[in-house]
Amino acid sequence: GLVGSEMCIRDRVDVAIADTTHRHAEHRALGAELVVLIGRDDDLTHVARVLHEDPDRQARRVAARALSRRGDDTSARHLVDGLMRASLPGDRLVEQLSYPFAVPAMIEALTRPESVDSRGDLIAALGLSGEQSAMFVVARFVRDGDDDERLRACRALGRLGCAQAVPLLLFAMGDPSHTVRAMAARSLGELGDRRAAPVLEVSLRDTDWWV
Repeated sequence: GLVGSEMCIRDRVDVAIADTTHRHAEHRALGAELVVLIGRDDDLTHVARVLHEDPDRQARRVAARALSRRGDDTSARHLVDGLMRASLPGDRLVEQLSYPFAVPAMIEALTRPESVDSRGDLIAALGLSGEQSAMFVVARFVRDGDDDERLRACRALGRLGCAQAVPLLLFAMGDPSHTVRAMAARSLGELGDRRAAPVLEVSLRDTDWWV
């Protein structure tokens, strides 16, 4: 009986996989969703194909949401790959990646040269994940990132809520970019650490009104 049940599930997975190449977009979207729900890790390559290559944007969004709901490392890696390929607008994939299950895959991706155009989005998603262990990865971009990466790293540190981030954010209050300084001030305010008060008081006289 158990073997028969497994064969029945496999048959359903095979039908769902076939649907991911259907001529109608709604079938491809539903097929991708079913593969994620009942398929094995290896089957997710068919869902990744929908995410990366499907001509219908809504089908790509369904595939991304389904992978995020599955919430395992294999799903995370396909979503990160989608971010690097610009399979969907960055903010859509940041939304699907901003959970603890995706943190290891995102941290690994940040070490890869091909992630250069996606680093800002990866940093943003790490900040939204709530995983404080990500702080030490995000922290290096406060000093070494480009303008967008430094800005997003300051925002991520505020969202992660780590007191250890305060010295880094105080350093960022001297950043040459006023938008980075403003974001560092915002994150320091959210963290509410008394060590920030003197620096924030001095920054009331910043040359840029936004800070």
